[in-house]
Amino acid sequence: MQQQDQIAQAIATAHTSSLQLNLYNNYIAQSNATAFQTNTSILQLNLSLNQIGDQGAQAIATAHTSILQLNLYNNYIAQSNATAFQTNASIQQLYLN
Repeated sequence: MQQQDQIAQAIATAHTSSLQLNLYNNYIAQSNATAFQTNTSILQLNLSLNQIGDQGAQAIATAHTSILQLNLYNNYIAQSNATAFQTNASIQQLYLN
C-alpha cells in the first residue's frame, strides 16, 4: 500500500493540467487525500472505493481547489463530516453514497 500512497501524493501535488483524474480503488489513505488541497488544475476527481475517511474528506472539503465534480463513494465518511462540503464554493457535483 505504500507505493499507492506515494503515487497518489505525486499526482496530487504535480503542477499539471490534468482535467480529469480517476484514482478509483487505489487504496489511497486519508493522509494522502490532503495532498489534493493544493492542486488547482483538476476539475473532475474520482476517489471512490479508497480509504480517505473523515480526515481526508475534511481536507478536500475545506481546500480552495478547482474541483467541480468529486466522487467519494465508499470512503468511510461520516455524515457529520460530509456537511463540510456545504461551504466549498467550487464543488458543483458531489457523490458520497
